[in-house]
Amino acid sequence: MERGVVPPPPPIAAAAAAAGGHSSHALRMQVSFALAFLLPVLGMSAVFGVYVCLVWYVSTRSAAAVAAVTDQANKKFDKGLTAKELEKLPKATADTGELGAECAVCLDEIEAGQTVRSLPACHHKFHLDCADQWLKKHSACPLCRCDSLSPVVVVQCQEWWSATAVL
Repeated sequence: MERGVVPPPPPIAAAAAAAGGHSSHALRMQVSFALAFLLPVLGMSAVFGVYVCLVWYVSTRSAAAVAAVTDQANKKFDKGLTAKELEKLPKATADTGELGAECAVCLDEIEAGQTVRSLPACHHKFHLDCADQWLKKHSACPLCRCDSLSPVVVVQCQEWWSATAVL
């Protein structure tokens, strides 16, 4: 061997050193890019999944609550009144003080001398035939939806109307 000349490294060690240094840097870059892309995507997916679950939960709970209230209201007011209950409701002859009043069932004016039905709960007046046809199908007043026979509701309806009359 000559002096000052260093023999070259073995071919296997040189290739491993050159390739190993370069490939580990490329691998780190690929892992960094993969994590930079995947972590936000996974995070947003998790947030979206929680959002979908909450929307489903609220919609099913709300729909069930609305259905229960609607069914209860429909059962209460859609049964209608019997002929005996209709006879208990007061009838009167419209006088001149009621001129200009409108029947909420047929939307026609109540004229002097016509027979009208007055509901005890809310004191609304309708043509006798109109009120009877309505009340055979529904037990509530067609104008304010007060229960036409309930004495408890009479007070509630009167309080509500007196409160809204001020407005």
